[in-house]
Amino acid sequence: DGDTIGVSLAGGSVAIGGRSHRCSELTGRTVPYYSEADHAPFTDKIPPRLDSVTVRLIMPKGGGTDGAELSYNKFFNDSESIYITPDSTGRAEVTLPAPCIKELTVRLSGRRGRGWTFIPLYPEPGDTVTAYIDHRRGRYFIMGSNARLSNELLCAPEPGKVYVSYDENQRLTPRGYIAKGGKMLSASLAQADSIARKHPTLSAKWAALQRAKARNAFAYGLTQNAYNRPRTEILGLPTDTLMRGGYFNPTVPFMADDDMLCIFADYVVLTRLTGQSSTPHLLRKAARELEREGRLSLTDAERALIEEAVAIDSVTASMPADSAQRYYEEHMDVLKAAGALYYKPAINKWFRTEDAKGQMRIISGMGLDRLTEDMALAWLFVTDLENTGESFTPEQADMITRNVSTPALRDYIMACSKKLADYAKAAPAKAAQPVDTARLATLTDGKEILDCITAPYRGRIVYVDVWGTWCVPCKEEMKHVPEMKKALEGMGVVYLYLCSRSSDESWRANIARFGLGGDDCRHYNLPQAQQAAVEAVLGVGGYPTYRVIDRQGRIVPGNPPRPSDPYGLKEYIKNIDARAGAE
Repeated sequence: DGDTIGVSLAGGSVAIGGRSHRCSELTGRTVPYYSEADHAPFTDKIPPRLDSVTVRLIMPKGGGTDGAELSYNKFFNDSESIYITPDSTGRAEVTLPAPCIKELTVRLSGRRGRGWTFIPLYPEPGDTVTAYIDHRRGRYFIMGSNARLSNELLCAPEPGKVYVSYDENQRLTPRGYIAKGGKMLSASLAQADSIARKHPTLSAKWAALQRAKARNAFAYGLTQNAYNRPRTEILGLPTDTLMRGGYFNPTVPFMADDDMLCIFADYVVLTRLTGQSSTPHLLRKAARELEREGRLSLTDAERALIEEAVAIDSVTASMPADSAQRYYEEHMDVLKAAGALYYKPAINKWFRTEDAKGQMRIISGMGLDRLTEDMALAWLFVTDLENTGESFTPEQADMITRNVSTPALRDYIMACSKKLADYAKAAPAKAAQPVDTARLATLTDGKEILDCITAPYRGRIVYVDVWGTWCVPCKEEMKHVPEMKKALEGMGVVYLYLCSRSSDESWRANIARFGLGGDDCRHYNLPQAQQAAVEAVLGVGGYPTYRVIDRQGRIVPGNPPRPSDPYGLKEYIKNIDARAGAE
């Protein structure tokens, strides 16, 4: 604000603005153990209004890094990473949304390949936290009203992790995982207790967080193990162990450890996978109910398709996960075609409402306290927005009003929905295309459809992105599109987006949301039969899929780099042009 405050140092004291304060020099790599114990527990609360935190970094010149990556969840699975570059004085500042206590991570990498260093921060809403980072010397100091926990995590030894590798977890039975993971959990908790006894001034928050992280890691490993079991075995030992062990009643704030959210999400998904809650069964239920009420009319072929998908799903119920996946892949054409029926407006609306009701019933049976249940419900509805790319139906909005009692959470959920609705309004009704749309509508052969779409761009590179509005990894990659387009500027690239199994509303909303407009972008949301034919030509096996069509109109074999690797993609295109020039 332009004011100047004088600061002077003397032996054992510092004078700031004429007032003297006792101090001592920090000579170690971190703030040392605090001299007095702190028995205050975490207070898991959410302010009446969504708040923010301010993170300040001080990075002295010659400190071994040019900047830092700050990773955080805006809320639930809405993750974000920001690369912060300090100014000429070595300082940087950023303000982030913070509706509750949660972990922020400053990630550093030295110029000489020293590997990654992670600095955890646990600010409360409204806090300002300052991190002094001298990466070359390995010195890290955190300042602020709630800096103690971060400093203790940097200073104290870390208890052993509870971790069973993915491959080993796949091989273990639930009982085997519980035995192996349980030993790791006991050892980790014992190590944390030993560290606390050796350093008795460590805070109650440090002890609670270490205990929660160990327990959450064990529980997360158990849910991953359950995914490898036949669906008929999921409701049993894995889920019973989670319920009996109290893993759904967090002892630290809900967002303080990412594994906590993963456990909730996995439990809901695993429970839905059993019985009649899988997608094909729900699709059949929706179709029958809507046709009975006169709100939907299906052909005999579409009804038969749904029954075939249900039969495929039922066969896999008793299969191990890897066998079930292979069976799904063998019948992917049927499952994709049946899945396209989901986007009939009546089915889509029914599905979103009824699916939310089913997941709410699961959450209400988990024995949660009121705030934790509200957090879980907020996760449920935010995930629906992310997966569908569409604003809430009136029925969903009513469910939120009646069931989410925390005002800030309710406001946040509805604001997310309004943002998607605004995107949909801002997007053009139709994405203009320089092709013969009348001819395109008559084509059924995948190669002919693709040639019709790409013919106007002979002499240019076409970067093809096959995606869906329901595909989270697809949308994560779209965040890197501006950087990609900047890297490929002047190379004559056209960006072709082929949207799969998505409603027109969500398709248009996501085009606007990720800024995918411009003369060099082309968008298609083809009818499912045409999309499937094109995907077969492109060899699509999952989403997102990327392909490059060269300047002669030929599909380049293999997988090009993704938008998140723009300079790798630039070299890839250079090599394509070089090979074409040598022909």
